[in-house]
Amino acid sequence: TGSGKTSLMLNIGRLLWGEQFGVFTMPENQRDLVNALANNVLVGLDNVDDKPPKYFTDLITSITTGGAFTYRPLYRDPTARSLQIKPESWLGISSRTPFFNRPDVANRSVILKLARLEDMKFNSFDFEGEILEFFEGNWYYLLGSLQRILKNLSKDKKSRSLQYRMVEFGNFAIRSCDKQSDKDQMRYILEQVSTAAQTEFAAQDKPIITSLCG
Repeated sequence: TGSGKTSLMLNIGRLLWGEQFGVFTMPENQRDLVNALANNVLVGLDNVDDKPPKYFTDLITSITTGGAFTYRPLYRDPTARSLQIKPESWLGISSRTPFFNRPDVANRSVILKLARLEDMKFNSFDFEGEILEFFEGNWYYLLGSLQRILKNLSKDKKSRSLQYRMVEFGNFAIRSCDKQSDKDQMRYILEQVSTAAQTEFAAQDKPIITSLCG
């Protein structure tokens, strides 16, 4: 409480997708969450602290390992085929008392631990306004860097063995870098995340925001 978890997750989303990005409360129905993940690049769940729906822990474990979900169409049509949904998105979760810190989830998470804000004069609305001012410039930078990243990816096709469970993302991040020194630095950062924050998260209950790669 008072650590800015919601504001941080909200503004990460708005920095990338603008003011239309919002965070959600936990859906009671598994299908609602799967559909949200299937139709968005990033889904933010806010204040996931209470007793979760029965489906939740197994669901996020399946998502982080690339699982797919099969549903029958809602309308009655005996000839209709079942729908298979495989989310390929990021799931952001803010929590004061995380109950989903199983090792298999933690190993595929990017964990941000937040301390309580001592200065309660902090105005999140002013900060959100500043974030939105950066929105267009951020996309200008990202699109301007796209050609360079694609060039780097085409030049470096090496698959690396990493002490980092999100190997595909780790290799993408390293291959996107311009210089060998940047690649080495990126590898160091990724492996520090894997060996330190993830292990600690799996063992302790502290205020966090975690983004899960689907």
